[in-house]
Formats: sequence, C-alpha cells, structure tokens
Amino acid sequence: MKTKFRVSAIVSTYNSEQFIRGCLQDLIAQTLYQKGELQIIVIDSASPQDEKSIVQQFQADYPNIVYQRTATRETIYTAWNRGIKMAQGSYITNANTDDRRRSDALEVMANYLDEHPKICLVYADQLLTNVANETFDNTQAEQRFNWPPYSYSELKQRCCVGSQPMWRKSLHKPYGDFRSDFHCAGDYEFWLRLGSHGEKMALIPQILGLYYLNPQGIEYGVPGRASEESKLVRKLYITNQPPKSSFKSLLVPLSSLIIGIILLIFSILFKTREPWLRVGGILLSIALILGIFGYLKWINAKELRLTRVVLVVAGLAFLVLPYFSIF
Repeated sequence: MKTKFRVSAIVSTYNSEQFIRGCLQDLIAQTLYQKGELQIIVIDSASPQDEKSIVQQFQADYPNIVYQRTATRETIYTAWNRGIKMAQGSYITNANTDDRRRSDALEVMANYLDEHPKICLVYADQLLTNVANETFDNTQAEQRFNWPPYSYSELKQRCCVGSQPMWRKSLHKPYGDFRSDFHCAGDYEFWLRLGSHGEKMALIPQILGLYYLNPQGIEYGVPGRASEESKLVRKLYITNQPPKSSFKSLLVPLSSLIIGIILLIFSILFKTREPWLRVGGILLSIALILGIFGYLKWINAKELRLTRVVLVVAGLAFLVLPYFSIF
C-alpha cells in the first residue's frame, strides 16, 4: 500500500531550544515538504528547555508535524526507535537539531532510493561549520566531509555514511531497532549490522548537508565517549566476520562431504559390513556437521544463506545414511 509520505524525518530534542526553530524552518523549506511528501516527527526526550512551545507554533501553521514528549530522558536511539514506529514514510532520515540541509536534499536522496531498489541507504557529502544556526544557503563554510563511495571494508574502519543519511523504513523489520544502550554510536552499529548482512549503500556525490561542530553536542559533549563507543562497535563486527576467503573456509566441510559420499557409494555397491567403513563414515559425517557449524558461527553474508542450508541438510543426511545403508 502506498503511503502518504515518501520520507519521515525524525527530530530528537534535548536541551536544544536554541536550535529547534532553525531545524524546523530548514525542514519545512525542503522541496519534499512543499510537495506534501515529508512527515516531521519531533521526539522531546523530557527536555528541561521549552522546545515544546516552539514546535507547537509550527504545528499551528504547518501540517504534517507530529510531536511527542516522553516522561523521562531517553537516549537518542530510543527516541529514533519511537519515531520510526510513528513514521508513515517509506524512507527515514534523522534530522539533528543543529544540522542543516540543502533545500532539495531530501528529494534528491528519496529519488535515488526510488531509482535504485537494491540500495538500502544513501548518504552525501557535507560542509562543516563552527557557526550555530547557519543555513546551507548563507554558510561561509569551506571545510567539508568528502565521504568515499560505499564499501563494507571502509565502513568497518569508520562511520563513512556521515550524520545525515536516508534509509528504507522496511529495513527495521528484518534487522531490528537501533540499540538504545549506545549514546552516540548506535547509528554506526546499525549501519554495520546492515553491511554485515550484505545490504548495499551508496554515496550521492553532491554536498547536501551542513554539519555543525557543536562542542556541546552528542559527539563532542563528553570527551572520548564517541571514540570509545565506535571502537566497541568496530570490535564487535570485526571480530565476528567470516574468513577473508569464503571458499577456503568451506574446504574442510566440503572435503568431508566428498569422502562421505564415496564411502556411502562404496558401502551400497559392495554391501560391506566392515566396521572401519561404518565407523569411518559416521565419523566423517560428524566432522562435516562440525565443520558446517563452525563455518556458520562466522559467516553472515546474505547471499550464502542457501549454501548454508544445503550444507546442513547434507551433513545430517550423511550422518544417518551410511549407518542404515550398511545394516
């Protein structure tokens, strides 16, 4: 069923009264909003400041702005998870209160996802500013993030998709929510989760965003936390990756499978009851299964799921067949 909105932008706010007005102005100026295809969702995580009244002013004048305040403070990723459940758009983007976008940024990104159904997430280059509440149109920023084309190996080294990506809402059904126990690397963990399952992302080689180097923001507000969380995430995924060569990792179980087949054929053709053959066939079948499950522990690639299923079934079959064929 086609949704009313193409994109839902999730704004998580806490102590962001000085930024929230500019954030909402930036969103309603988006070409996608002007076409009625952008939903704005504001999650107020029990902020002690008065973002609520500013949001309500915008709600009075502009449609398609949803506001929810929580009773207690939550992590930004808990707020994103709330927003995703409320989202009616096919695509999701996070709208950080202190960052800004080119006026057609969301439309450009949504169009790319429309045109490339195999891409799960898009990101673009960004300008960097030290000036609060600058807009994309009036910034004097010259420094920029020139993000590389996507590769999973690059993603494992750093969060190379930047702070303003857009992704498909449908991804959350198979891959779950953002981990709410992270404070600033939960998005990085989710991108690695996608990449580890073979999902593809893409760079749009245009400058579409303006990133504020906020000294009080989530990334820089607590010295060292972002770095430590990112290291934890990288360690989690790098240490749980498949061997570099998937073929080499299959040599042991495949060799066991071939030997098991030879023994099975030998036992059927010659109807032998030799104990060494019976025991050897069963042991080799067990070795095959152990090899398969050892491989399963490491491999994650989506495209190898069928291979894994076939190997498991074959292993179970060759555990049973040699025994019954001999007796």
